[in-house]
Amino acid sequence: MAHILYYGTHGTDDATAAVLPFHMAKGALEAGHSVEISLIGEATYLMKDSVAREVKGVAVPNAAEIIAELAARGVKLTV
Repeated sequence: MAHILYYGTHGTDDATAAVLPFHMAKGALEAGHSVEISLIGEATYLMKDSVAREVKGVAVPNAAEIIAELAARGVKLTV
């Protein structure tokens, strides 16, 4: 099993790209890997619940839902 670090750099400027690090981390976690997510730049605003609830990309989960799920599963989120 690998330890994978995902970087998020997008926020409300590109909703689909903003959710991708979380979506990919969820898949890696489900495949048995340990994951960590680091947010920089615009992506840091996703840590505000009011912002995350509004970020809905195309063909990916809502940001608030997937962030909450990963946090509940113990994924380390660094801002």
